[in-house]
Amino acid sequence: MRKVLTAVLLMLCTGLFAQNTNTPVEEAMKAYLMLKENLVASDSVNAQSNAKILSEALGNMRIKKANIFMLDTLGNVRRDAVEMAKAISETQHINMQRKQLAVLSGKFWYWLEHQPQPAFTVFEQRCPMTGEVWLSNEEAIKNPYYPRNMLTCGEVINQTGAAKAKI
Repeated sequence: MRKVLTAVLLMLCTGLFAQNTNTPVEEAMKAYLMLKENLVASDSVNAQSNAKILSEALGNMRIKKANIFMLDTLGNVRRDAVEMAKAISETQHINMQRKQLAVLSGKFWYWLEHQPQPAFTVFEQRCPMTGEVWLSNEEAIKNPYYPRNMLTCGEVINQTGAAKAKI
């Protein structure tokens, strides 16, 4: 009986501690990708809820390896990104959400470029019609700004992170 209880406790504890092994940047990227997919689908309601998750995840990111000048800049970038995500979570107007995503994407990309390389690949993509950027975990284009008329219109302009890992 004691062995059974020990085995059950071990399984429960292992499950509790193994639930979330993602870094704060990975959590933020996953939330960002869900938000972007909501905007590709023109789903403003789910975009709101995923933006709220994203704002919390962005707030949990910590600055690593920065000199005194970059420390202040990265703090401001993170703060601005959190504000953009909160703004998206506070409106159901899809075009306003898309405008906020454009600013948020630039901030998040800046963060990724100036911190240790993530363990996953991130592609910076751009809409040639507007010049707005978004981030993706794949090279395939899914334009969140004009999904009905120009879903696959865009280009990969940059890449960071591990060469083969996907988030």
